[in-house]
Amino acid sequence: MLQSQNVMDLQNQLYQSQRALPETSSTSLDSTAQTGHATGGDWQEEVFQKIKLMKEMYLTELSEIYQKIATKLQRPDSLPQRQLDRLKIFRTVIERLISVLQISKSCISPRLKDKLFLYEKQIVNFIYAYEASFCSASWTAPAAAPPT
Repeated sequence: MLQSQNVMDLQNQLYQSQRALPETSSTSLDSTAQTGHATGGDWQEEVFQKIKLMKEMYLTELSEIYQKIATKLQRPDSLPQRQLDRLKIFRTVIERLISVLQISKSCISPRLKDKLFLYEKQIVNFIYAYEASFCSASWTAPAAAPPT
């Protein structure tokens, strides 16, 4: 029952982080990505470098979370249907976030540039919510990579 409530809390946090546009952002990206205005230079290269940094920071942990969720989904009889449905949603969200981190420079659009800080915020919120919800509910947290 506690695990089911934790999954519901995580889903609510994900939904809210996807819908809410924060007034300020405390992400590691600078204000150019937040405002959508670059001062000269190749904006695609600038955005690509920010995505590359995000990839280094978050991809390993997102991949580990994805694997844990995929493992749970391979044993559908071990969980209630409602929780399985939520895990499928989380898997889809992670797939989308990972695809943003793996985008090629030539596919970076102005729309992605404008929303990049939101993707980072969603990644951070997802990782935090996953660790808070599932670690306390008999799931093993992905090990955080030591800073390099």
